[in-house]
Amino acid sequence: GRNPHLGLLQYEGARDLAITWQAMEKTVTCSFAERRVGELSGGEIQRIVIARVLAQEPKSILLDEPTANLDIGHQVAILDLIKHLCLGNNLAILVALHDLNLASQYCDRLILINDGQVHAQGTPGEVINSQNIKEVYGAEGCVYTHPVNGLPAVLLKSGGYKHAEDKDAIGGDVV
Repeated sequence: GRNPHLGLLQYEGARDLAITWQAMEKTVTCSFAERRVGELSGGEIQRIVIARVLAQEPKSILLDEPTANLDIGHQVAILDLIKHLCLGNNLAILVALHDLNLASQYCDRLILINDGQVHAQGTPGEVINSQNIKEVYGAEGCVYTHPVNGLPAVLLKSGGYKHAEDKDAIGGDVV
């Protein structure tokens, strides 16, 4: 992760190694230092990637689906880490997520994109609602208030998706 700070053919110095170990401490990955990447789980690899990013000493971070292919335990661990780093390190972090419930629970502001355009933006309470879910995803959803933190939580209705074969379901012609 220190490559952006090194010159041509330059090796990491003591300061670089200290910064790298600090990043590994923050992401709880020091125990992985002697392991091969092929021996790590998906969640462990995600933490290593985040440690590598932190070692670059960024002011902002862009993450695309950092919880993809992870079980719910690892998803929560990764997003807890990201939220902690955002608040504790005063970082601006932009995360692309498809899971509306995770986005609602972890993000202060949301931008809902439909066909490359901003459909809605604001707080989770302003963006995550049944109407937006139907308009953007074509799915019937019920949005409830989370009983612990008061944020929106989405439950989808089984069988509510409109298939592309039904021309009236999506509007316009099927291409």
